[in-house]
Amino acid sequence: MNTEQLSHFLLNLYDAVPAMGVEQFTRHAFGHLQNLLRFDSGGYVQFSAADNHQLRMTSASAFNLDAERKLRLRMEMLGYEKMHDLRELVSSDPLIKAGFRCPQTAVHGHAGDFGDKHLKDYAVATEALNTLTMVLPSSNGYPMQTLSLWRARSSARYTSAQCRLANAVLPHIFRAFLTNRELHVGKLYGSQQHSLISGLNGQIMYVDPALSALMFQHYPDWRPPFLPERLHRLLLADFSGVIQDGTLQVRWRQEHGLLFLSLTEIRIQLPLSPAENRVAQLLSEGLSYKEIARTLGNQPATVRNQAHQVYEKLGISGKAALMRYWKTHSAAMH
Repeated sequence: MNTEQLSHFLLNLYDAVPAMGVEQFTRHAFGHLQNLLRFDSGGYVQFSAADNHQLRMTSASAFNLDAERKLRLRMEMLGYEKMHDLRELVSSDPLIKAGFRCPQTAVHGHAGDFGDKHLKDYAVATEALNTLTMVLPSSNGYPMQTLSLWRARSSARYTSAQCRLANAVLPHIFRAFLTNRELHVGKLYGSQQHSLISGLNGQIMYVDPALSALMFQHYPDWRPPFLPERLHRLLLADFSGVIQDGTLQVRWRQEHGLLFLSLTEIRIQLPLSPAENRVAQLLSEGLSYKEIARTLGNQPATVRNQAHQVYEKLGISGKAALMRYWKTHSAAMH
């Protein structure tokens, strides 16, 4: 790549930073980077260190891969990264360690070159036999960041020339990702879904970049990297896979000792009419459609239609969700 081509690439990259949302920009940036470095999948991750120095993902973006599956396999087969005395990275991934020792420098390698069966099995399972990685340690208030580009074919090794090209381009990708997130995180309109992965103890392993602002909005006392205590209690007591906590709807599942959450902010679109408000109140008390119809002197079909209008206006999925919603919002509904 000559100077003119690099300038064109960077101009295109930075022009998109303010114009695109986080997910759109991630696809855009990785897509243009793919044209340069010819990889199959990629990932950008921000980490934070807990008191025990274990590193956890606080933000991550994936390209052409199943992020949940890759994270699960990484934890199962390679374990966690840790910081030793905040200066040395302890990891089963030799390229991440090499990148930490040589920050802002691209490192590359084949999983079979390190003599580690677990590493190679993980690389085969995740179609990442050849890896190019760059690490930026935490500094000036910014978290530790990694950007990795993976190739599935064993013979598709990265070259020294591609590593030099990565050294010229990847620092700009890091800067663009950070700037884009700073501009767009917290700009939530309507109903949006955000993903989070935690251990059963509530320890967060992965969180969508836009989710932190939403979590702090709903849980002002939240102290990451653990789930808010109230949300964690609701999850442990629920067996349906869907809970409603105020205007936050959480769909979740448990798999391989992890909690996989999809969070949606539900905003009331229209106020309830007096009749709908009365039906909602009676539904929240556990009455059936027939019982409400007798109480109000209406037909059960009328009550059913009013109930569906309530569910639609409140953005909730049914009677059980309404009962939970009503407990925290009934005062504002009258």
